[in-house]
Parts: sequence; C-alpha cells; structure tokens
Amino acid sequence: MNKNSVAIVLLNWNSYNHTKECLESLKKVTYKNFETIVIDNASTDNSLKRLKDEFEDVKFIQSDINKGFAGGCNIGISYSLYKEYDFIMLLNNDTVVDPNFLTELIKASKKYEDYSIFSGKAYYYEEPNKIHMAGAKINWLKANYHRYGADQIDKNKFNQIREVEFTSAYFLLAKSEVFKNIGFLCEDYFFGQEEVDFGARYSNYGYKVLYVPKAKIWHKIAGSHIPATPQDIYNVYRNKLIFMEKFLKKPLFVMWRLMFLVYSYFISPYKLYKLHVKYGGEHDIDDIKMAIKTAIKDSYKSKKMTKEDFLKFN
Repeated sequence: MNKNSVAIVLLNWNSYNHTKECLESLKKVTYKNFETIVIDNASTDNSLKRLKDEFEDVKFIQSDINKGFAGGCNIGISYSLYKEYDFIMLLNNDTVVDPNFLTELIKASKKYEDYSIFSGKAYYYEEPNKIHMAGAKINWLKANYHRYGADQIDKNKFNQIREVEFTSAYFLLAKSEVFKNIGFLCEDYFFGQEEVDFGARYSNYGYKVLYVPKAKIWHKIAGSHIPATPQDIYNVYRNKLIFMEKFLKKPLFVMWRLMFLVYSYFISPYKLYKLHVKYGGEHDIDDIKMAIKTAIKDSYKSKKMTKEDFLKFN
C-alpha cells in the first residue's frame, strides 16, 4: 500500500439516496490513494444491494444488527486498521465532497507534521455558500460543541489554516495512530455525543486538530426532520449526563448536574416546545417534560444507552 493511504468510512442505514450521492461525489475526488468503506447498519430498505450493484469499487461491510453511529463506524475503523491505512476518515453519508478536499487535507498533513487530526470547511447542502462548520471547540457548560462560522455566509473570514480544538465526526481525518492510542468511538451513547467524547479523549491525549479551509464539503441537515421531538430530547439529555459524569471530576459534576437539573426542569421545556411547534411538531409540552424527566431518571440507572433506550419515545 502506498504512503498516505486513506480509508474513508461511511455509515449507511436505510439511506440509499444520501449514500449514493455521497459515493458519486467521491468518485470525482482527485486524490486517488484511498478506499471507500461503507458499513451498512442492518438496513431494511434494500439500499445495500442497490448500492453494491452500482458501486463495484466500494468496500461494503454489512452489520447484522443496528449498532448505532459509534458501533457502525467502529466496524469500519477496525477494518481500516487491519488493512494498515495511514489515515482514517469519518464522513457522513449525507455529505457531498469537493473533488480536491482530500488532496488539500493530505497536503496539509505533510506540511504540518505536528497535527494528527484534520478537517475542513463544511457548508449547508441546501444553502451552498452558508457555513455549517469551520472548526469547533467543546462547550463544557452545555456538554456539546460550538461551531465556528456557523450559519454565516462565507465571505472569506474563515480562510486561514489554523489550529482548532475540535471537529465533528461527520468530517474528520485522523492518522491511524490516533485510534490505536486512544481507542475507537465510545458506544455508550448509541447515537449522539460519541464525537464529543472522542474529541475530549484526543484532546486529553495531546492530539491537535488542524482546520484546512480549502478542504470543502456540503452537509445535509435533515431538512424534513422536526426538531425537539421527545425521542430527540430523551437521547440528547441522557447522553449529556453520561458524557459529563464520565469526564468531570465528581465535585464539578455534582455542581454541573444541579445547574443542569434546574435548567432542564424549569427553562428548557418551554424553549424546546416553542422550537418544536415552530417546525410543525404535534407533541405538547407535557410530552417534552416527560422525555426530559425520563432521561434524567434513567441516567441514574445506567451509564450506557442502548437501541431500546434510543427508541423509547419513538
């Protein structure tokens, strides 16, 4: 295998159209020393067969069960390490890439050898000149991350290569040694928060992230999805509690949890309900309160989310 080889890991779950468009864009990539690996997370819509028939040069691996985002990606990471790729890229299947995006990332990795993780500028697919993310940093108060340039029209403000603290797992290139040294994505969350967990771990280990603005992709942000459903709320709140208890020292976690509970019970439901109604949601505020209450209650019982937990409010 040639030096600077890349494995691009995509996760497919009942998403034929999204995955197809992403794979079509990857066929046009100018950097050739890469393999695309699609992990099918137990799809039930025949998308795997259709994709296999259309993309003969892509490696497909089928999971017998839906292992969630982290578990599915970890299958691809494990395969990539076994095949001894120099770099592993995590890329959402609902993205479209610029033909030169991988060339720019590899070029930067050669020039800036002190960095082990790389990402670029992500735009909204629906609004191609509006930035979704130009690097990011972890927000420890909110247990999520802050995206630089978010929702701004690109006016060349974020065109400098620079170090950032964090990048999302929907667009992340890492030297294989990163996964060898700190492990894979944490599967305690099933879906969501695993990327923040990963970011906290690579930051604690001392790995640095380089933002490369000439590496561009366009990301679809679930335009038909109604936000702040009880399922979404349960999942997000439960995972935040798991994450913060894992990474904060106990006295700090106790203080943070107290603030979190006050906010969750007395402020958050009304904000979430307003957002839910704005986008046509049909749940009432009592449904939202119940999702929050159940997430907090369940966080005392277990520090791991399962598929059954994830579907509790489905």
